[in-house]
Amino acid sequence: MTVQTLADQIRAQAAISDRPGQLAELERIAGEVESLQRSWAADERILDRIEQSNKALGDAVTRLNLAALDATGLHDIIDNGDGDWAAVWENVADLGEKVRRLTAERDAANDEAERIANAHEQWKASVADDYARIAARQVRMEDLRAAIQAKHDEATICATQHAVTGEYKNPKRDGYARAMSEVLALLDGEATA
Repeated sequence: MTVQTLADQIRAQAAISDRPGQLAELERIAGEVESLQRSWAADERILDRIEQSNKALGDAVTRLNLAALDATGLHDIIDNGDGDWAAVWENVADLGEKVRRLTAERDAANDEAERIANAHEQWKASVADDYARIAARQVRMEDLRAAIQAKHDEATICATQHAVTGEYKNPKRDGYARAMSEVLALLDGEATA
């Protein structure tokens, strides 16, 4: 058995009708019925899509509501979906403000930490420069000690020559004094360096 559409049934009725003009009118009605049936089928498809979209939207709203409850911890004011959802969502809005405030505080703390890190790096560079200056000064001091020792040795030799040769030379004036004046000149050079 084949299923006939309403338009086919109208056409079948028109074919057996014996009234004049009725055939044309029934054909026109059958065409309108076909058009309405196509439109109805298209509308049913649209309604199906709307129902599916509504279900997806409802599921999304449910997930968002559950996420809002989890974020705020206000499960106790909602009982099986009924309750003060406005309070929950106001709390979510407050959380957003708290997040913005905490983000600003975190950014300020990060900026301060970066400033401190930069200051620390500058301090470390300054300390390294100080160590380099100290090391250079120690090298110069060692050079001065060696020079002083050499001059002292020269003065001692001069005094020893005086004792051995019997020549009267004042070691303090002739050797040692000259050596000490050279050491003092070296020290003056260190003070200006």
